[in-house]
Amino acid sequence: MTTPTSSPEPSESHPRSRLSRLEWLAVVAILLGAFALRIAAFASAPPGVIHDEVRSWLNAQLVEQGDLRALYPYGGGREALHMLLSAASYTLIGDNLLAGRFPSIAFGLFTIAASYSLARRWFGRWAGLFAAAALAVSFWNLMFARLAERPISLPGMALVTVLVYAHLLEHKPHALLPYAGAGLLLGLTLYTYPAALIFPVVLGAWIGLRALSGELGLRAVGLRLA
Repeated sequence: MTTPTSSPEPSESHPRSRLSRLEWLAVVAILLGAFALRIAAFASAPPGVIHDEVRSWLNAQLVEQGDLRALYPYGGGREALHMLLSAASYTLIGDNLLAGRFPSIAFGLFTIAASYSLARRWFGRWAGLFAAAALAVSFWNLMFARLAERPISLPGMALVTVLVYAHLLEHKPHALLPYAGAGLLLGLTLYTYPAALIFPVVLGAWIGLRALSGELGLRAVGLRLA
């Protein structure tokens, strides 16, 4: 008589396993270190205010006056997402340099957390920690997190969108609401920076490649692309 064997518990190194206390501490330490780098010598590096920051401030003033639109005029048509958040920051903190750059700091940290989550999901905990640590000291992320400008909003929004779509493709929930939320997130991503206009093509190509590899049925692909 054979004794039934229980299914093995997922190891802590598995990409989908719960975070251990040590891993949580590592993630928090990376985010705190990244935050410190982004506010150190805040008023002097970079020195002064660049012209694009002034344009963002002018657009935020329009939002504060109740002028809501998809694209804002100063700077040749600026996407709304960062302008809306900047206006909220000015309203809550005041009309100063910190308020103007606070959304960029938040997006920089958000991008680090999103890169950790996606890399961990696909490649494991060490890949996630490496991705977060590398992005925390990345010159591009560090520079744009210290400017009141919108490019920093694109990577984080794109990463979270991919993370949500990956979850939906794997679990295939029957309810419509999760798919509507994913579509809304993709739509918001388009209002970050002009380069985001190519993002739906990249996302669709990724879903198509997964279908060709046999991971998804053609019907499922059609539903998710719709």
